Amino acid sequence: MKLNLKTPIAFIFFSFSLFITHSTLASDVYLKIDANEFGQGILRQRRHECLIIAPAHVVENAFKIDITTSDRSKYSAEVLELFPGDLSVLRFVNENPSLCRQTGWSTKTNLNALLEMEKQGELRTMLADGSIRITDVDIVSYDKYRNINIRPRNSLDAISKGESGSPLYIAGQFSGMLLSVKNDIGNVIRQDAMINTLSLFFGDTVKVGQLSRTHLNNSIKVTSNSPEKAPVNELEFSGVIAKSAVT
Repeated sequence: MKLNLKTPIAFIFFSFSLFITHSTLASDVYLKIDANEFGQGILRQRRHECLIIAPAHVVENAFKIDITTSDRSKYSAEVLELFPGDLSVLRFVNENPSLCRQTGWSTKTNLNALLEMEKQGELRTMLADGSIRITDVDIVSYDKYRNINIRPRNSLDAISKGESGSPLYIAGQFSGMLLSVKNDIGNVIRQDAMINTLSLFFGDTVKVGQLSRTHLNNSIKVTSNSPEKAPVNELEFSGVIAKSAVT
């Protein structure tokens, strides 16, 4: 009799621990748009603000955006910026300074080497109640610049459009974010492509007075055609030339 009592208790404890471990590696935010559309988001710090990165098509025409965070807190959000390649940044007001932790997704990794070795991964999605759904996926194809295509490993599983914004993990490393689904094939934007698109906005590599070669290969030159200013034939400028610009 004692054995029968201990067995389910041990099983419940193990399942709870597994849930907590995975919940720290899923999407940070559950999005509800205009009461009938859903999506996912990832938190990111920019100076004093805690912001949300999400697929642009999910939020760009929204009248109302409600979010639920991993601690089950609820907030309202608004679109702050839209970027090429179906990315957006949202702003929301919260009173928890520890909510927006500096996540490791913005650290560049050798994703091409990882994709050459690993052919499977996990799509991790937050549900409306804050719980986490993990979908095992196969990597169908990828290119070296922007896209990873995935498909559920189990034929009974399906990737739905409400999972747009879910992070893809390969070998435990954040590798990209799901943008869209077509014919049960999910299109994921690579982690390094996200960094390149958003780095100017978040100030990852560009500082005032210094323009990184990552974003601009050639100097910006203005040539004077005026004969009165013949000694000054060429002016070179460097620095941030446009706020929130994407190269």
